[in-house]
Amino acid sequence: MAIFKQAIKGIIISIVAAYLYVALIVLFDMATNPQNRESSVFNVIAIAFGAVPVWALFVYSWFVIPAGAIVAVTIAYATRRYSRRRAIWRGIIVGLVLGLVAAFLLNVFDALPMLRANVIIPDRSLWWTVFWKRVAFAALNLCVYCALWTGAYAYLGARSRSARAAPVT
Repeated sequence: MAIFKQAIKGIIISIVAAYLYVALIVLFDMATNPQNRESSVFNVIAIAFGAVPVWALFVYSWFVIPAGAIVAVTIAYATRRYSRRRAIWRGIIVGLVLGLVAAFLLNVFDALPMLRANVIIPDRSLWWTVFWKRVAFAALNLCVYCALWTGAYAYLGARSRSARAAPVT
C-alpha cells in the first residue's frame, strides 16, 4: 500500500510540475517573441494558464503519469536510508535522468507523424540536425527543471521520514 501511495503522490506532483512547466514556457515565449504577444492580460493568462497547459497535459499524459509514478517510487526507494543531503543529491540525479529521457521521448513523439507519413523531406540531414538541436535544448531545460522538482521531493521525503524516526523526548 505504501508503494501505491507514493505512486499516487508522484502522479499528482508530476501533473502539477508538467502544467507549470508548460505555463512557464508559454509565458517565456510570449515575452520573447513579439508576434506571440497578446493584446490583453486576460488573453495571456487564458493562454498561458488555461488552454495550452491543459492541451499539453492531455497530449503528453502517456508520459507524465507513468513517469511521475515511477520517479516517486524510485526516489522513495533510493533515499529511504539516507540523510537529507544525500537524498537531495539522489533526487537530483533521478531528475537529470528523467529530464534526458523526457527530452528524447517527447521530441520523438512530436516527430512521429512526420516520420510515419510519406512526407517528403528535402534535406534529411538538415531535418535530423534540427531534431537533435531540439532534443538538446529540451534536455537542458528539462534536466534543470526536473532536477529541482525531484530534489525537492527527495528532501521532503527524507525530512518526513527522519521526523517519524526521531524519538520523542
